[in-house]
Amino acid sequence: SDRVRVTGYYTPVVKASRTRGGPYQYPLLRKPNGDPSLPTAAAIEAGALDNSGLALAWLSSRKAVRNAQLQGSCMVEFADGSREYLGFGGSAPGADGSYVFFQKIDETRVLGAGFFPLTPGYSIAVDTRYIPLGATLMAELPDLDRAGRLKGYTYRYVFAQDRGGAILTTKRIDLYCGIGDEALAEARRINQYGRLWLMLPKR
Repeated sequence: SDRVRVTGYYTPVVKASRTRGGPYQYPLLRKPNGDPSLPTAAAIEAGALDNSGLALAWLSSRKAVRNAQLQGSCMVEFADGSREYLGFGGSAPGADGSYVFFQKIDETRVLGAGFFPLTPGYSIAVDTRYIPLGATLMAELPDLDRAGRLKGYTYRYVFAQDRGGAILTTKRIDLYCGIGDEALAEARRINQYGRLWLMLPKR
């Protein structure tokens, strides 16, 4: 009962267009300002906000949009080679799941929910109802070979610097793995159990 599931997440780099056209038909949207009556998540995904001027970038597949939403941020790469970092910008809840919005962040570093720069292997996403952002924790992390087989455990301090939208328990953390394809491969390998201790000031 003291085990914590450890999974990995990363920041995808995705090809994008600044305008809608050709294969680029699926938007990454910013959240409307001051509008409490948002469409449902299903309606937004069906295109309810596509023509509202909220698109930050256009991607070539729904799968790429959903993956960016799942990871909570992405790096979009345009045809001229320039890149922009889009971070979490809020969400619209729905019975069929939430719709994640983005915001442009003028940083070259990937930032977590508390605007902490994320460090691969040390930053974790948590359920902030139980673990506060900025907390320091000691983690027993699974030590895996390249095939994802458990070799043993390593111990290190980790830092709660991000909020996991799919993490609704103290029994799971997401370990940040970095940017791009190598980070994706690392994140896919991590799906094992370890342990976690929240460090508190000595009274």
